[in-house]
Amino acid sequence: MMKITNLLKWALFALLAAYAAFGVTVLFFSEAFFGFLQGLSPDGNIGNPSKVTYTFNLYFLLMAAILFFSRAAFSKGVKRPAFSGLSGHVKTFYVASLVIILVNIFFHNNQFLHAEDGVQEYLTAGLALVAAGICLVLTFRCDGWVSRAFWLGFTALLFFFGMEEISWGQRIIGWETPEGLAEINTQGESNLHNIFNDIFNIVYIIFAIVIGTIVYYRDWVISLLKKIPGLGELTFFVPSHEFFYSGMLFLFLAAYTNSFFDGGGETMEAVFSVFITAYAYDMLQRVGEKEKFRQPSHSLAEIRR
Repeated sequence: MMKITNLLKWALFALLAAYAAFGVTVLFFSEAFFGFLQGLSPDGNIGNPSKVTYTFNLYFLLMAAILFFSRAAFSKGVKRPAFSGLSGHVKTFYVASLVIILVNIFFHNNQFLHAEDGVQEYLTAGLALVAAGICLVLTFRCDGWVSRAFWLGFTALLFFFGMEEISWGQRIIGWETPEGLAEINTQGESNLHNIFNDIFNIVYIIFAIVIGTIVYYRDWVISLLKKIPGLGELTFFVPSHEFFYSGMLFLFLAAYTNSFFDGGGETMEAVFSVFITAYAYDMLQRVGEKEKFRQPSHSLAEIRR
């Protein structure tokens, strides 16, 4: 295990050195650099140098994230739960996520599964709305304004995410997209996320890094929250260590999203909807156990009477 972590550490240093060299090349030798790329291009032309630079930055960020969190995943100091000991809903999350990924890899051209109003889109939206409902319940069951604000914010975000996925029911009900929105929306639909499609690749990578940080450095995140005034109570809601393997899962999805396969982003969103539903249900159970712990036992209550 130690050899693997050392190898990953040196690979990360090498990648950082390569990125530094890339930055120097683009800043001071851009003409020669893009001239070299033009020679490699099939048509001998680089139409958009800015997009090429963006793509290089994207892949450097992705590779750095994969190496950094892979090292954390293999570290001896990190607690890795046995799959056999995981809770049923967490096991379901992992199995369902693998099924979604495999289906997308082998059947990514299947219109029934992946087209607009396809199975995957409705699965994503449906689970997001279910998770929003669970978070709303948690809003009323938790104590303290910080916790309530946290879960209320999650409720709003998940409801927005689920409704955006189905364009707020536009294709179900059948209304026309407002003219101003249709002009700036890449698919001419009544949603906001398709306006920003160009930045989604890097957003997916950052999202995967956030998930990886939370699950691989769980103890550090909890320690940090305890040091911030008013946020200490949120430590209870940091994902359980049972979600440890989701870090590598989302890092793989970030790589898959930026590969040559179609529908990688949709795969990321579908797995996220399963993850957030399992997480919300896990929190609901933990809150229930916390409430049960606070209540006196039946026998003790009888004695007090």
